[in-house]
Amino acid sequence: MRKSKKSLIAFLCVLIFIFNTAVSTYAVDKSNVDGIKEKSVVFLIEGQGNESAGDGTEKNPYRNIKTALKNVTAGGTIKLVGQIKYWKYDEAPNLLYRPIIIDKEVTFDGQSNSFITRAPIQLAADVTFKNIRMEFWASNELMPGVPDSGLPQDEIDEGTKFRSGRSIYLAGHKLTLDNVDTTNSSSSFHRDYRPYISGGTFFEGGETGNKAVLNVINPNSGTEFAEIYAGDYWVERNYPVELNINGKVIGNTIYTGGIKNKHNGDVVINIYNKGKSSVIDTKNHNGKVDVNVKENTKIRDASFNGIRNLTLEKNSEVILRNNVKDLIINDLTVSSGAILDSRELGNNLVVTGDFVGDTSKNNSVLGGTIFLSDNQVIDISGDVKGVTKLNSYNSINKEPLKDNHTYIKAKENATGDFVIEPEYSQSKYKLEKNHNNSSRTTWTAISNKEIFKKFQWTGNENDEILNPDYSVEYLYPIKYINEKDDVYTPFGEEWNEFSATLTKPDGTILDTVNNESDSDFEIYLYEDGVIVNIYNTGFSGEITLKVIHKDGKDISKKVKIGQLQNSSPPVIEGAKDIELKISEVDEFNSKHKLTGITVSDDKDTIDKNSIIVTGNVGKPSAGKIEKYTLTYQVTDTDNNTTTIYRNITVTNRLPEIVANDVTIRKGKSINLLTDSRIGLNATDYEDGNKKSDITVESMGGLQVSNPAEGKYTVIYKVIDKDKNKVTKKITVTVDSNNAPKINGANNTKIKIGEVDKFDLLKGITVTDDHDKNLKITVSGKISKPSPGKNTNSTITYTVKDTDGNTTKVTRIITVTNQLPTISGLINITIKKGQTADLRFGVGAKDHEDGNLTGKIVFPSTNLSTLPIGKHNVTYKVTDSNNNSVTKTRVITVEANTITKRDLIGKDRFETATKISKEGWNSANTILLVNGYDEHLVDGLTATPLATALDAPVLLSGNRSISKTTVDEIKRLNPSKIIVIGGTGAVNESVINELKNINKNMSVKRIGGKNRYETSLNIAKELDAIVPIKKIYVGAGNGEPDSLSISSVAGRDKSPIILTSKESVDSNTFNYLKSKRLTDAYFIGGTGVISNKVIDQINGIVSKNVSGNRIDGKNRNETNANVIKKFYPETTLKGVVIAKDLDLVDALAVGPLAAKKNIPVVLAQKSLSTGQEAVLKSKTTNIIFQAGGGVNTSVLEKLKKLLTI
Repeated sequence: MRKSKKSLIAFLCVLIFIFNTAVSTYAVDKSNVDGIKEKSVVFLIEGQGNESAGDGTEKNPYRNIKTALKNVTAGGTIKLVGQIKYWKYDEAPNLLYRPIIIDKEVTFDGQSNSFITRAPIQLAADVTFKNIRMEFWASNELMPGVPDSGLPQDEIDEGTKFRSGRSIYLAGHKLTLDNVDTTNSSSSFHRDYRPYISGGTFFEGGETGNKAVLNVINPNSGTEFAEIYAGDYWVERNYPVELNINGKVIGNTIYTGGIKNKHNGDVVINIYNKGKSSVIDTKNHNGKVDVNVKENTKIRDASFNGIRNLTLEKNSEVILRNNVKDLIINDLTVSSGAILDSRELGNNLVVTGDFVGDTSKNNSVLGGTIFLSDNQVIDISGDVKGVTKLNSYNSINKEPLKDNHTYIKAKENATGDFVIEPEYSQSKYKLEKNHNNSSRTTWTAISNKEIFKKFQWTGNENDEILNPDYSVEYLYPIKYINEKDDVYTPFGEEWNEFSATLTKPDGTILDTVNNESDSDFEIYLYEDGVIVNIYNTGFSGEITLKVIHKDGKDISKKVKIGQLQNSSPPVIEGAKDIELKISEVDEFNSKHKLTGITVSDDKDTIDKNSIIVTGNVGKPSAGKIEKYTLTYQVTDTDNNTTTIYRNITVTNRLPEIVANDVTIRKGKSINLLTDSRIGLNATDYEDGNKKSDITVESMGGLQVSNPAEGKYTVIYKVIDKDKNKVTKKITVTVDSNNAPKINGANNTKIKIGEVDKFDLLKGITVTDDHDKNLKITVSGKISKPSPGKNTNSTITYTVKDTDGNTTKVTRIITVTNQLPTISGLINITIKKGQTADLRFGVGAKDHEDGNLTGKIVFPSTNLSTLPIGKHNVTYKVTDSNNNSVTKTRVITVEANTITKRDLIGKDRFETATKISKEGWNSANTILLVNGYDEHLVDGLTATPLATALDAPVLLSGNRSISKTTVDEIKRLNPSKIIVIGGTGAVNESVINELKNINKNMSVKRIGGKNRYETSLNIAKELDAIVPIKKIYVGAGNGEPDSLSISSVAGRDKSPIILTSKESVDSNTFNYLKSKRLTDAYFIGGTGVISNKVIDQINGIVSKNVSGNRIDGKNRNETNANVIKKFYPETTLKGVVIAKDLDLVDALAVGPLAAKKNIPVVLAQKSLSTGQEAVLKSKTTNIIFQAGGGVNTSVLEKLKKLLTI
């Protein structure tokens, strides 16, 4: 059998019940997910689907039991939608299946669906399953070799090999199974694969609840269990158990103990009428067991050894099986109508407590019954309460008593009683209750022997049986009189004293009670007398019936059997029941009562006119059917009279008019008598068709010609020959007859490109009072206009309904074919050599195509090469209909003029303030640097920070601030001043002076122990404002080169990092390495920045910057190459010129140049060749001179180069 199961399980793709993999091993977490509201009823369609799917409604059920259990309220219901499957499971270390643990009080309503599970189930709360099929499958692992690891290896009985894998563990909680079918869907597993019930837990189950309860209610034909254990499989337990068994246990046995260890709790077992459990096994149980057999429950072959109390409720029955020893019970209760049959027990019944019978004190009820054989005794240590019958339940179920046998022993002066039911032939015995028998109360059967004296016939003697019946028992009552002249009934062996015979007059014996019979008759004695059966119903003659006592006393009777005189009575034939119409009654009464009637007799010839007919046929009222009875009687010459009865049914039915309601159109005529839609007809049961007799009694205001709209009641009438009048009402509905309506045929405008695909019927609908799906006829055609034109086309729609109403509407379809337009072509004026964006602001659109800007053919003229004067440039655009438009605009080229702005003060401090005033009306922050040459290096790296803060750079002395500078600070009214350089460059006295200017203004110093650390700290400050990704590396002793790049670095908000010739100092390098730089430039030749520095930086920058050196043979050429690289545009927004030897003015103007995005030209006595070359290709309209000292010839040269 194991191999067969393994084969089937291995190849069946069985899906499973209700729980998800995550809950197959451990309890499903019943805490709510945040934001989820619990519901009292949720629906579930899958056991192991997506935990996020569904909302628990019937239309969108959950797909995972974990989700369903989280979202159902405690005490709520989970309804199954279709079959729920649970196939995945977890193994314990010993290869057993870990159970599904349900830790929320919930009802699973299967709604007649099923679930299939491969893992056991364990309760952690009270759980109900109802209206469901529960299928339990053994696992593939629990096969031969590991049948049930952890359980005893010897089998308890066949079919328990996979117990742990198919168990429901109550774990001290209540399980209710309401209308649950445990049948396995595979017929080969039909018997073995039923669930086991354990009151305990799984192998690793831990603690239990307070009481284990199994409640089986509303069982069906499939409610069966493999076995039931009140105890635990593995662990010794102490909890009480209640088992309400109302389904079949296949082995018929309930185990009150455990398997490997003891169960110490008390067990109550209630067995109902479908709970086929006859054996209570108390092995491994130290507690008490009470068994209650519920009303109307019958148990055969019962074995209740080891139980404490046994109760049989009303009308229950228990038949005890043969037992090797006395059956010992504490308290025994046998209720009214119940039977406890111990005749097969083989030993005695011992009651150590009380025996309780019927205590209702109803004199008409004698309680239940206990059956004992004549060698058994009930030994009761306690009291007897109520009344119980002994060995007599009814006339069939009874046991003869044994004379002088003591059947019951109880305590002295027992209050209850045992009785014999006298109605059931135990009247020859009495139970003698003795209170003085060795301090015990006993009940002993005592025989009352009767002495026969005589017979006495009584009742109907049936002396003549003229027509013997095979199926009748003919009783001849006899009374038996004893010597006291009392009537008695023989009992038991007393019947052997009596005999009876049937004889013919010649002495032939027909039958005796000893079965001497000639097969024509049978005779036997009965408590009420003698019974004769006549099997030959053709027998005719006289017989003698005699009853004899053994002492010779007898009683006899003669009986005549069969026809001994007279003839048979006459027979009337042909008087059948008939039905008449009312119009036939008079003729029937006068002429036809005897029509078709005949009389026959075995001796006489009888004319039918000898029949006496009594009664007349009447006439029912209109619409009625009446039945009349006639009596026919005739007598033959032997005075044999025959009487029969004949029923005549007379109908006077009303005629019936059939007519249908009808609907007509307004203005249409109607004939109320001939219109086929009405279906007018009339019939009468007696008269036949009456259609021609129908008339219109009322028209209800209806005009049959050109009727008005509305509802009218028309009444028809017809009268049959019996003057019965019937009317019929119908409703004539006159409906509207409006012409159909065409909807949606509105005038519309379309583009020429839409003509070919335009659907003339799109959006057009027809509505009609009566008709649907009417066909629309369209006439007319859409014409296309020439370019730049519109056309109007007339389209006609026509529709006709089934009533002939025609509707015609027209619509105008306007088609546009407009030319495209070009916008934004305003005339432009530029300076010679300048250029402009000829695309800026120019667009094109088309009525049909929409935006055509992308289709514009723009002019390719190079504006920078145009001479002074007016020039036309042409734009062209073409739409999808190949319509082209060309437009021109005028470009005016004027001579270029340059404005010069002087930012020159009487000294460097005032020059710095003039630069500030040029760029800032106010400033939130100001940068203050030492204005003397020996400290310029601290300030030259400050331009990017100043630009990022939109701050000007002002100059200070080492220990004081000029009045010009103080006035500018007051004008700008900053909230913050940043001092660049250490105390060697700007003394603390300057900071104190700054604080005195405005008490609300903060002062911050950025410096370092040297110029390199100062540049690093400025970079860090800049990085806090704008994360740095690019750097400009300048030489620590190459100030002119760094000043050339300052406006570029300020524009890019990228720091200027100072380095020594051979390497970047370690602090600066490590900081830069941490910033994940993307780009770097190196300003100055190899004389001030070696290639080692470039290689060092190239290793920490994502791009290859090895070619990013900007230098020249001198400071002016380096300046030229900076402008060439970083200001590639032809037209500049301006140019700053400052001295190339005294660099303080160039330092102060850096933030202004960065803000305006213009280069700084360093020159004093002349421009270098490189500077002339790069500036020659550019133009501007303004030159800023920062500070004095620049030769006039240089300024004039600069103007000439920048003027084209």
